[in-house]
Amino acid sequence: MTHRAVIFACARDETAYIAEWVTYHRAIGFGHVFLYCNDDDPGPLFAAVLPFLQGPDPFVTFHHYPVQGEQFRMYMHALARYRTAAEWIAFLDIDEFLALRAGGTLDDLLDEVPPNQGCLLVHWAMFGPNGHTLPPPGSVPANYTRRAARIQTTTKTITRSACIDLDLIDHRIYMWHGWDGRLMPGAASRSVLGLPPEAMPSDGAYLSDLAMTDAILSRAAVHHYVFRSEAALAKRVARGLGGDFAGQVMWQRAIEDGNVPVLMADLNAVEDRFLADFWAGWRARRMAPGLLLPRPAWPNLALGRPATQSSLGTPAQGVNVEQDAAGAVSGRLTGACQCHTDREAAPFWQVDLGAPARVREIRIFAGLDEVARAEPLRRFDLDTSSDGQHWMRVCRKFDDTPVGGIDGSAFRYVPAAPVPARFVRLRRTEPGALLLDQVEVYGELVSGGSGR
Repeated sequence: MTHRAVIFACARDETAYIAEWVTYHRAIGFGHVFLYCNDDDPGPLFAAVLPFLQGPDPFVTFHHYPVQGEQFRMYMHALARYRTAAEWIAFLDIDEFLALRAGGTLDDLLDEVPPNQGCLLVHWAMFGPNGHTLPPPGSVPANYTRRAARIQTTTKTITRSACIDLDLIDHRIYMWHGWDGRLMPGAASRSVLGLPPEAMPSDGAYLSDLAMTDAILSRAAVHHYVFRSEAALAKRVARGLGGDFAGQVMWQRAIEDGNVPVLMADLNAVEDRFLADFWAGWRARRMAPGLLLPRPAWPNLALGRPATQSSLGTPAQGVNVEQDAAGAVSGRLTGACQCHTDREAAPFWQVDLGAPARVREIRIFAGLDEVARAEPLRRFDLDTSSDGQHWMRVCRKFDDTPVGGIDGSAFRYVPAAPVPARFVRLRRTEPGALLLDQVEVYGELVSGGSGR
């Protein structure tokens, strides 16, 4: 066997969502996806997963099956061809995300399954459209954070491949929801709580034991984003009810009977940010090493504010002397010296934020042109003031590392607690000139201050 766990998936009308779905399930520990495209035209979905089809060890195997809704036939093909590729096989649709709500990895979840258990049943948590009339762009877990209050009786299966005997599947079954007694003898099917389906009380579509629901949500569930917009219900009916889609005639009846508002209210009943927060955190951690400058969490209060400096030096190539002092807060990095003083014992530059503020971060960019690189900024103080007359030093840089050198890096001052200030000053503490490209001051104005 090549993998610990793989996914068999069928997709119809899922091109916009497939890349995130594949990336997420690779992130939590699946080794491969066998993807069956059920679109009339396979071209768009193929193009969307093309990056996952490349290299010596591609993550996705792509097939096209044109007959609408024939999940059973597609899955039988996958079982006949690929069931020995992994120890465990999960059947998931593209609007379903396996949420490891206890934390850990997929391996951790599977390690806890007893040896005599052939199938792990993972219950549906049904998520609604969150009031979106049309599908919004962006991440599915981030856009849909409201779900039904209870957990569905319906499950999806993660099955030991060694317990699957194709000869036992002697009639059409929905093996992606349950095996209907068609696993090898002695291979039990149990939920993430270790219980068979008949031991889990229900009142129709939902489990009725709230303590059991809470226990499931502390372990694992399949987040089923059943409708990604209010318009998606009609679209689901319009895509056709052929083959295994025939069971979805219930959505057509909901439209005809006028029950859509009740249905949507049920699916949007409670807020559940587990997967939205997990996925956002996972992406942020992996993005962090590539961020040369983190995205500011606060507005740039210096943007467009009046700035002054100790002297107006000879402008660097093409810089307008009259705009020189304000240029460093223009909001546009140029690489040139937009603020250029004379050579002095302690030249300074300062900005008036226009109102009292709480300063959260200061970024300093020196010029990258020949003039600035000949006289780099190394040692300086950052001062703040409430009146522009009385100053308090909040930061001192006293080493010889250049700021904004040839690599274009910025100096960042991030105080442990917000610094109160209306004026911010940068003062060089060794003889020379200030040759600045831009200074940015991030934070928030104190309530009631307009800054204008």
